[in-house]
Amino acid sequence: SQNTSLPTLDHALTVRVLVIVRAAVPDQAADSIIESLHSRLMTNATLGGLVMDIQPGATDFSLESADVSVGVISCLFRVLYRTRVNDLTQCP
Repeated sequence: SQNTSLPTLDHALTVRVLVIVRAAVPDQAADSIIESLHSRLMTNATLGGLVMDIQPGATDFSLESADVSVGVISCLFRVLYRTRVNDLTQCP
């Protein structure tokens, strides 16, 4: 619960990024994409001061059979940010 007598509100936004690959070995094909995604997000975990933090979460993998195997990798990230109580468009 938030104490709204303060001039700010803290928020947590869960972001899911799906990586879909078609390859003989999908998990290996996705490795470099997932590594790049993680590196790009975590290199500047405040997104230039727009957020307080980005926290990596669970990563799940599912395999679908087709003419070529399809891998679906789901990566969760929790984005923590703060706004003013009376204006959600403004950072304090």
